[in-house]
Amino acid sequence: MAKESKVAVVGGGIVGLVAALHLCEEPGVVVTLYDPAPGLGATHAAAGMLAPTAELRPAEAAGYQLQLRAIPAWRETLKLLALPESTLHESGTLYVGWDASDRRLLEQFETVAKQHDAQVSRVDRVHDEELFAGIHQNIVSGLFLPGDSWLDPDLVVETLVSTLKGKGVDIRYELVNSCSAEGVLTSDKSASQYDAVLLATGSAQLTDKFPAVVSAVRPVRGITVHVDSHHHAPGPMVRAFVRGRDFYAVNRGEGKFVIGASSEERSELGIEVGELERLLRDAAEVLPFLETAVIGELRRGLRPTSESNDPFLERVRDTKVIYSSGHSRHGVTLAPVTASETVELVKDIIHEN
Repeated sequence: MAKESKVAVVGGGIVGLVAALHLCEEPGVVVTLYDPAPGLGATHAAAGMLAPTAELRPAEAAGYQLQLRAIPAWRETLKLLALPESTLHESGTLYVGWDASDRRLLEQFETVAKQHDAQVSRVDRVHDEELFAGIHQNIVSGLFLPGDSWLDPDLVVETLVSTLKGKGVDIRYELVNSCSAEGVLTSDKSASQYDAVLLATGSAQLTDKFPAVVSAVRPVRGITVHVDSHHHAPGPMVRAFVRGRDFYAVNRGEGKFVIGASSEERSELGIEVGELERLLRDAAEVLPFLETAVIGELRRGLRPTSESNDPFLERVRDTKVIYSSGHSRHGVTLAPVTASETVELVKDIIHEN
């Protein structure tokens, strides 16, 4: 990369922003990022969990191995952002079941986790009282997953944008209407040429104005509720099966919690009253102090989900274009892992020029 190489990143969600950060660290690479509102898509609705073990599913073993690389990768990325190590909260996850049927689901989860040599241990209220602070008194046992962590996506996105600007990245708050093998055309009809282009467009459906890609995504809605409570004690992330539904809560300290669910996802942005009521009821049953919590914000976003549920990083044939998407509910987790692989692909493309 002796000469200056121009790279465009189309999409300013967490995946695009972190990729831009890693790309601009490469000698001679000049990065331009396009997004009308960086960080306000699916990233805005993310709870910030880096929880490879809690997210482990029987059909997603490959994804689990990929996610195990995420926490070390985030540590390196936080150094680039000059954020303290404490930005990564290594709280672990307490996983519990509400009733007997839910506890059987938890046992099934434990079996799968152990098959993958995941860190998981049985805990109970008598011997691990601090883990159960705030948990309903009828829940007396569960699983603890010490390898899970979380970070605040709002803080990270804000720092990413300011850091990118400080490193000379040109952030253009514009919508890209089309992309050719050589460059991009924005909504104001301005065209720019690049040596390589990364499409990190999330759940947006690529039209015929973009290079023909093999992979495809479908939008799957996720919602989170930010609440303020009187419960200020630190603690692990909490995950629970509640009458077969999967619920989670991230304790961000000082009484602030982010709650959400990984099931009953739909592709519409509208949130049904019944769905929201079930989520809040599940939360209050597992964490009774949330009955008096105050709702601060309701967030929603469309997660880009591939047909296989696995993320992909695709170089479009006979072009200088890379397409990165399909991260689904793991966008925040996998952003730095994907960024590292993106850098290598971009370097290959530039060396061909």
